[in-house]
Amino acid sequence: MVIGFFANLLVSPVAERFWMKEQPITAMHAAVERSERENGMNRGTKDTSQHKTPPTLIAAAWIVVSIPLAWGVYNTALNAGNYSHIRRT
Repeated sequence: MVIGFFANLLVSPVAERFWMKEQPITAMHAAVERSERENGMNRGTKDTSQHKTPPTLIAAAWIVVSIPLAWGVYNTALNAGNYSHIRRT
């Protein structure tokens, strides 16, 4: 964490000459909107009916993630128990 703190101190702002000008940003937004219209996408509405994830897949993913997590918590608790008998002076 100490190294990260000092690395963050070395970060400097981007020079103004590298900033995007208003014209390219406007052109980029126009191109995105044109592409969305051509592909039938509408940013204003969120139609999630086509991309709904099945609940069984969500449950399976949570099980896959929970097994190694539970194993790690269990082993951490065991290791913490091993060091509980050590007294600090």
